[in-house]
Amino acid sequence: AKGALAAQSGLTGDLDLCTQSQHMAEGCARRTKRDRHHFFSIAQGSAMECAAALDILRVTGCLSPADATRAKHKLTRIVQMLVGLRRSR
Repeated sequence: AKGALAAQSGLTGDLDLCTQSQHMAEGCARRTKRDRHHFFSIAQGSAMECAAALDILRVTGCLSPADATRAKHKLTRIVQMLVGLRRSR
């Protein structure tokens, strides 16, 4: 029932916007530093959108606090990797 609530509220669409890996892959394929940074920035923004969606799911009871915490830890690691990619290239 909780998953159905998330689907009805449109939050699953927000979670589908979490395309960090696609932006990271596209950024790595770019030749110029500016282009790479652009796609890594987009991926970082997508990660932040996912974090906001997780907060909404947690507050509305569609996601347990423990699951939200685990997911946030994964997003934190993704953002750390993106920051590293932006600094290294």
